[in-house]
Amino acid sequence: MAKFAMQKREKMVVTVGAVVVAIIIFQWLLSDRGPFNAYNQSIRQVQAARGRLLDAQLIRDEALARRQSRQALQARLRERGTFRLYSHVDQALEAQNLKSDQSARAILETQNTAVRSGNFEAVQLQLRGVSMAELLDLLVRIYSGGNLVVLERLDELRPADDGQGLDCRMLFMAPRG
Repeated sequence: MAKFAMQKREKMVVTVGAVVVAIIIFQWLLSDRGPFNAYNQSIRQVQAARGRLLDAQLIRDEALARRQSRQALQARLRERGTFRLYSHVDQALEAQNLKSDQSARAILETQNTAVRSGNFEAVQLQLRGVSMAELLDLLVRIYSGGNLVVLERLDELRPADDGQGLDCRMLFMAPRG
């Protein structure tokens, strides 16, 4: 093999050329078109995919929770048996002595026009001259017992005209049983 003997100037040119080539290759690696950029882009894509996966898992978990809640609600309705909202509220009124022959402090009527489907029943309750304690006790009685009763609307809650107690009008709804 032949030995090449380079002069000092030639060695300098080759070294500078090698440094320039190394700088060009290094810039290409770090540029927008280089493999390092593709690597960074793939990292960003993986992070975005993980975010979408977490979002999908949250949506799935929420859907499962809603399904379990609906199934529990349906099981509770099946266990309840026969339930009539009107008689339930009427019994609560009688237990609180708000409905009697002598006093007309409570008026209870069915409200089938307010119900959009046949799966629910509604009653309107109008109270006159009741104290706050009587009202709260009545609501506790209506909501106790494991029955699914909802106060759909509280139309009126104001002081009574005679200044003693409260007048209120409210609409209760419950699934038919």
